[in-house]
Amino acid sequence: MMQTRTRETYDTPDVTFFETGTPGAGQYHCPSCGYGITIHAPLPICPMCAGTVWEQVSWTPFARALEELQTERLRSIRSPERTSQA
Repeated sequence: MMQTRTRETYDTPDVTFFETGTPGAGQYHCPSCGYGITIHAPLPICPMCAGTVWEQVSWTPFARALEELQTERLRSIRSPERTSQA
């Protein structure tokens, strides 16, 4: 049986959580499973885990580009290309 988490489960002063049914506009992630949505309507029940709370994601016009740069940097650190030739 899957445990459904409520807003009280995530009660923290640093992060604001929104319950299912709250009017939403923007990007949100489910704190239970990480599922993300972009919405301009009342927040739904999470389709992946049936969670009923959402965390709004901060958005900037360059967020995706920055994320891609960080991902590429991590890839290059984890598996650097061999530059020496035999």
